[in-house]
Amino acid sequence: MVGVVGPDGAGKTTLLQMCAGILDPSEGTCNVLGFDTVRESKAVAARIGYMSQGFTLYDRLSVEENLSFSAQIRAVTGDSYSTRRARLLEMAGLGAFTDRPAGNLSGGMRKKLSLCTNLVHEPDLLLLDEPGLGRGSAIPSATLGDARNVPPPGHRNPGGHVVHGRGRAL
Repeated sequence: MVGVVGPDGAGKTTLLQMCAGILDPSEGTCNVLGFDTVRESKAVAARIGYMSQGFTLYDRLSVEENLSFSAQIRAVTGDSYSTRRARLLEMAGLGAFTDRPAGNLSGGMRKKLSLCTNLVHEPDLLLLDEPGLGRGSAIPSATLGDARNVPPPGHRNPGGHVVHGRGRAL
């Protein structure tokens, strides 16, 4: 686990967005997992999970529908999806809330669902932007520890995480 810390405006989010292939570097190159983030951004996107500060959930969709949608756009289907879904919902404690719209979840539950949607394809690298922001920050203390154990034994995931938070290493 690596933490990127610094004052507001230092460029932490910009760095993570460059690593995710969302922003192009203004100079030089950025390589993630051996891929150039400009020329090979699709290859980078397929191998990472990126949880932005604002999350990327669909408020009108249920917990189940958000997770299913994330799996479908990453080509995770069938038995693979069923197995991963069960593991992620258990890890996040969201199993009893699968029918609840994301917009009706508490802030902590939204964070956990967002994390699940970014882990469903078992990324090689997980980028978390401000995971500890807000009240009841369950992600750094509990869920991230569990998230390291999500891929099954023998999976190729090297366990890479890039995390940054305000003024503290997570």
